[in-house]
Amino acid sequence: NYNRYNDAEDWAILEPIEIKEAGYYVLKFWYAGDDDLPEKLGVYYGNERLPSEMTNKIVEYAPFACSTYEESINIIHIDKPQTIYIGFYAFSDKDQNSLCVDDVSFDKIDATSIDLGVNEITNPSEYVHKGSKLDVEFSVRNFGITDVPCTVKVKIDDTVVKEENTTINALEIIQFTAADALKSLSAGVHNLTVEVVAEND
Repeated sequence: NYNRYNDAEDWAILEPIEIKEAGYYVLKFWYAGDDDLPEKLGVYYGNERLPSEMTNKIVEYAPFACSTYEESINIIHIDKPQTIYIGFYAFSDKDQNSLCVDDVSFDKIDATSIDLGVNEITNPSEYVHKGSKLDVEFSVRNFGITDVPCTVKVKIDDTVVKEENTTINALEIIQFTAADALKSLSAGVHNLTVEVVAEND
């Protein structure tokens, strides 16, 4: 929680994780704060359970402002067997609000596993007003460590308005735009669906 007079300087360091073999691992967690008050969060790992040993940065959100939980998915390469500690570091400016982290997981990635995901749709927002931008905009991310051929579809009321076959490289994020996809919408409630489909995913 916030302090009116002091910047945040707080660590939450997890229990030890024994890495038995080198390879790629994925750290997932959900985080939230406040829509109007920016927070600062960093995630690190090290070989001792001390803030001074958190020398390997995994990800940093500085600042971020969102009151609904967003998922963070981060790929880490561990080069040899070892014991690590993962630390969540709050360093928000004074007199902000609260910073929350939930549902943390850490797993090894199989070199053949496929994991694609659609990130937040950045346009449209919940409502489309007259004069609004009429494109559908979003990004797709490959969370795996191999290149994946896939099909990206945008549908409005079960009608496909954009379909594209592409390959998303390992750990790549691709931005997509369905130009003027909202242009012919009538007034009322509509369903917008974005999906990415790959074999075995």
